[in-house]
Amino acid sequence: MKRFRFRLETVLRHREALEAQAEQNYQRAQVMVEEANVKIRAQETRRREAMQIAPDEITDTARLQNRERFLLTVQAAIALLEREREAAGIVADMMKTELVAARQAREALSKLREKDVAEHTFLTLREEQNALDEMATMRHGRV
Repeated sequence: MKRFRFRLETVLRHREALEAQAEQNYQRAQVMVEEANVKIRAQETRRREAMQIAPDEITDTARLQNRERFLLTVQAAIALLEREREAAGIVADMMKTELVAARQAREALSKLREKDVAEHTFLTLREEQNALDEMATMRHGRV
């Protein structure tokens, strides 16, 4: 019985490596999106805490102006972080598309390999059966 050898094994291994790399890239992109979400939530918490101090509680004009500047700064930081999150989301979508393409390319070769294995097994079994039939015919002919 011949040993099975897939003629495109190196290509299959390469596509598996590409798929693994695409998976890592996608996971990194998802982490970037989540990090941006965490930063946004932190800034929103800072803004809420600053907003809890009622303007009439602040008697000093300078402190009131500082609070307003702080709120504007936090709001600008939130807007910047939201743009970063949006960009990270776009990158994550691109990485997901690449992952899907890499997975499909690998699966196509995997299916071809499975088909070749099935064909090899069928041919091997047929050869063995033919050999057994030949042996039986030769034995029967001698008797």
